[in-house]
Amino acid sequence: MIESLKQEQPFLFEHFQRALHHADGESHLLRGSGLYPLCGRGDINPYSVFTETNRRHLRPGGRMGLVLTAGIPGDDTTKFFFRDVVEKRSLVSLARF
Repeated sequence: MIESLKQEQPFLFEHFQRALHHADGESHLLRGSGLYPLCGRGDINPYSVFTETNRRHLRPGGRMGLVLTAGIPGDDTTKFFFRDVVEKRSLVSLARF
């Protein structure tokens, strides 16, 4: 389908190529920067990266409250992050809607 898009709608194909390049660059940064050792893997969830960043900026004993997608505690790509949260006893409460 993508190959036919190249022939039939070159403008849309060009837009797709730019978006693909942009997504590859973001993935490279998130995986390779070392800033997201727990969430920068697999199919990266932007919410998990946001959460890991916020947690990193907490002072010792500090807390944060966030409304996030249900994937943070349940997705395979965030299991290392969630395990770390539980092992360090950082989680006070979790509500799933």
